Amino acid sequence: KMASVVASAASAAAGPKAAARQAARRLLRSLPAEAVAAQSRAACARVLAHLAFARCTAVAVYLPMTDGVELDTWPLVEAMLGGGPVAKRVFVPKIEAAGHMRLLRAHSLAELRALPTNCWGCPEHTDAMAARMEDATLAAEIDLVLVPALMFAPGILTRLGRGKGFYDRFLARLDAERAARGLAPAFKLGIGFNEQMAVSVPVEAHDIRMDAIVSASGVWPEP
Repeated sequence: KMASVVASAASAAAGPKAAARQAARRLLRSLPAEAVAAQSRAACARVLAHLAFARCTAVAVYLPMTDGVELDTWPLVEAMLGGGPVAKRVFVPKIEAAGHMRLLRAHSLAELRALPTNCWGCPEHTDAMAARMEDATLAAEIDLVLVPALMFAPGILTRLGRGKGFYDRFLARLDAERAARGLAPAFKLGIGFNEQMAVSVPVEAHDIRMDAIVSASGVWPEP
C-alpha cells in the first residue's frame, strides 16, 4: 500500500524526499485513532521481545507527538520504567539550537508525564531542566536507539526522516563516542506503523541505516 504512494510521490516536482514526506504525512493523517493505538501496542510488544532489547542496558526512546500521528511509545516507556523484568535505563531527546539533539536520563514515568510539549508537540525537558542534566550521548552509555521516521524500507533497512537531520547527527555522534571508548555501535531499531513500510525510500549518503525495523505486524530482518 505504502509502496504505491511512494512511487507516485517520487515523480512529483518537489523532489523525491520532499514529495515522499508529503505523501507519508497524508497517509499518517488518515489513520484512525483505533489503528494508531492497536498498532502502537503491537509494535512496542515486538520491541520488548527483540533480542537487541534483551541484550541492552540503556535505551534512547522518543516520546510521541501529541498533535501529530506518530507511533505511541508510551507502553514501552511504562514497561522500561516500571521496575519489572524489562526495566532499563531510559533516555529521551531534547532538541536544542542549531539542530543539536541531546539525550537526557529519565528517572520516572511521573517525570516524563509531567513534561511540557515543545513546538512539535513532543513532551520534552525545558531548557532550565536540561541545563542541570548530562548529555548521555557524550557518556556513550546508550546501546539501543529506537528511531522514528516518516517512512521505512525494511527490506534494505533504510528510513526517511522528517528532514531536520536530528537523528542522523545524533547517531553519528553517539557511535563516534562509543568507538572512542572501544565500544560497538549502538543498535539502531526503527519503529513505525505497518503503513509506513515501503519497498524503498529516497536516501542520501549521510542517511544512517537501521540494524533492524519493527512494525505492528513484522520484524526485519526476521529473527
